[in-house]
Amino acid sequence: MKRYNNSFPPKLSEPILRENIKTACSSAGFKDLINVSYTKAGKLVKKEIPKYHLVKTHTARRSFCTNHYAAGKSIQDIMLISERKTEREFYKYIRIEKEQKALAILKNGFFD
Repeated sequence: MKRYNNSFPPKLSEPILRENIKTACSSAGFKDLINVSYTKAGKLVKKEIPKYHLVKTHTARRSFCTNHYAAGKSIQDIMLISERKTEREFYKYIRIEKEQKALAILKNGFFD
């Protein structure tokens, strides 16, 4: 915060943000090769691509929401950051298993 006079840093451009996410994922070890296929000029193309190349800003955003929910953070705070309007929309957005949902409810002291 000192670096930016107790303010937020400047917003990154989308290309720089995407590159930073890929760099972080590569550094974190997301290097497994993933089989990808797509159509180009009417022909099927198959490639093996390192996993970190497939991570996008949306992936990072959804992972942020899911991980913070699993850690027991306030749903309202996560919704505010992720710009989800309703809890129903939020729960559809995050990637969490039923067992993880139950554990998160227990962490929040619902049954104390």
